[in-house]
Amino acid sequence: MKHFVLEDSSFVIAVMDPGDVFHRDAVFIFKKILECKDRVIVLIPSVVFFESIVTLIRKGISHSEIEDKFWKLLHLSNVINVPIIETMAFKLCKRLSGNSDFLQMKTSDFVIANVGMEFDAQILTFDKGMRKRVFPTHNEIYYCSSLDTDGESFGDETSRFISDMEIALGEDIPF
Repeated sequence: MKHFVLEDSSFVIAVMDPGDVFHRDAVFIFKKILECKDRVIVLIPSVVFFESIVTLIRKGISHSEIEDKFWKLLHLSNVINVPIIETMAFKLCKRLSGNSDFLQMKTSDFVIANVGMEFDAQILTFDKGMRKRVFPTHNEIYYCSSLDTDGESFGDETSRFISDMEIALGEDIPF
């Protein structure tokens, strides 16, 4: 059985942009996931592609470089682009009827979290707000950096992510 890890926009952007403050953390984690590629499927919802492309363009990265990086990502054997299926939102709305924090999220974050929950995936993010709002409903969301970019100490959850992935895979991960 395969295990799912969902990368949100902030994570994908950090992997692709060497100038991103989280680049080093994201690349480290992404390489570790690739070491388990025969057992781990990386999910990237369509909305993540749109958000990431727009953000990378705003950061001054050329269209050709962005396209090249996304094609390389999509051609990895364990990466799947997940189209948005509207019926997922209905299921999630039913589950979240009492979670006001989650309902304060941006629509794109709601969709990303929804896909992660639908696949029972671990979600990787560098968005502290999203992590805080999703965690009460889906505790398999991780802020995997020790960087404090907004003055709010949050704590690096890389060890928790790795430990949870080991449990899900039923074995020690070689990193």
